[in-house]
Amino acid sequence: MDHIISSPVHMDVRTRGKRRRVTLLSPEALSTKRRKTTDRASRKKLKGVPGSTITTTQHLEKPQLGEGPSSGAQEPTVSFTPLDPHADVPSELATTTHEMVLKRASTKKLLRLLGEFLCRRCHLLKDLTPAHPLRWIHVVDDFILFSGYQLDLFITPGSVVFLYMLCRDIVSPEVSSMKELQVLVLNCLYVAYAYIGHELSYPAMAFIAEENRDAFWRRTMAITWHMSGKMLKINNDLEFFKDVFTDLKTAAHH
Repeated sequence: MDHIISSPVHMDVRTRGKRRRVTLLSPEALSTKRRKTTDRASRKKLKGVPGSTITTTQHLEKPQLGEGPSSGAQEPTVSFTPLDPHADVPSELATTTHEMVLKRASTKKLLRLLGEFLCRRCHLLKDLTPAHPLRWIHVVDDFILFSGYQLDLFITPGSVVFLYMLCRDIVSPEVSSMKELQVLVLNCLYVAYAYIGHELSYPAMAFIAEENRDAFWRRTMAITWHMSGKMLKINNDLEFFKDVFTDLKTAAHH
């Protein structure tokens, strides 16, 4: 099995006056802090796309898929489906109705379904379990939270549905290693953070699971280019959101 990168160091960042005190957290303390923040984070809304994301990408040339790293190493396989490029920024009404759809949704259950979907999609990975992608996702979310880059956990029912939509189109059945899958899942997670996260920016280092950072950024631009229509549409079109949500709940059995 390919080597999977170790988890980032978890830190508890507190402020006393003008001084910043950083305390390392044990796994038990980390679990306790997550439980305390989950209820508050689960009420977060599925937000619209920040304007800065659009202005950052609209002047860039269309990325060429299949461009390998300068080192010559093979990049993870990426697959795409046709998109609807015409979608408006969601209204407040759309946000409310999205919350209604997710009213009884459980973050833990949706994450498990996402893990099961990836297991069925990546049938070549005999050692893959639903716990693997969930661990990668939680490690990043915890690191960003406890390092002070965000006030609440990003992973909520709405963000899991959004992440599933990306993984469904980006992760290919031809993925042949755990490392390759981890790279793709974390790349999709980064795009999800950038589009619907509450903060203006996030530390990219937490999402990069490969030595070639240029490959990460090229893939990020390729995913953004090919998925921008759907990322806007899932916020604006309630029926489309329901379809993705329903597909996630049944995808593990497809």
